[in-house]
Amino acid sequence: MTLKHYCKYLVLFIALALATTSNAVPLTFEVSGTISDKILNSSNYETVSLSHPEWNGLEVTGTLSLDLERLAINHQTTSEVTLHNKEDEPNRRADWMSFEITNPDGSNILISDSTPIYPDPDSYPPANDASTFLTHYVNDSAFYVSRDYSAFLEPYPRNYFYIALLAMGGNADKLTTGADYYNAMIYPEFANINNWAHVAQFNEAGVGHEYYFTITSLKRSEVEVSEPSSLLILMSGLLLILLRKLDTL
Repeated sequence: MTLKHYCKYLVLFIALALATTSNAVPLTFEVSGTISDKILNSSNYETVSLSHPEWNGLEVTGTLSLDLERLAINHQTTSEVTLHNKEDEPNRRADWMSFEITNPDGSNILISDSTPIYPDPDSYPPANDASTFLTHYVNDSAFYVSRDYSAFLEPYPRNYFYIALLAMGGNADKLTTGADYYNAMIYPEFANINNWAHVAQFNEAGVGHEYYFTITSLKRSEVEVSEPSSLLILMSGLLLILLRKLDTL
């Protein structure tokens, strides 16, 4: 290969690398709700226990993070259903999902595997799991999320989060606007069958928090795609000039 051809291929490679720089960021949903000892489950209001009864009726806010770009497979099956499940992934990873919520006392709960625990949740049977699905039908729409990072063979430590939103009937199609996570809007006020979230986090000694809350808002955060920097634009221009120079040799 001549020096001319070598330089030409090098310029093309650098230009391609600059053009394909990834700006992908995890999807985030801002979640808010009201802690309650009565939740809408299977069309009925079910009484549940709270580790801090004094929190009943208080507001909580949290952030759900879904890094779907890290998954090996696109699980969208139809235009009405999208499923992401660790069990269907070749690498069976669960670290693409995390949830953080602020308790009424100002403390935070983080449900993720960013802080390793013992016994290892990935030991058999595993308790490091993540799954979510989004559906949009005329008479049946749903949004479910589950994240578990716990010591399965022991009662503690426990790290668990679950969202259940389900609507059926005439207004079911108003709960979700589609099955595409990147574009769908979710309106929990139309959930008439299930509307609840469950949070639990306990340390090795069994000390921690556990409560349910009714979801009042679940909004996808809009992510601004960064514009190319001035340096990147300058480098691209110089590479194009160099490429044209090489063509004239």
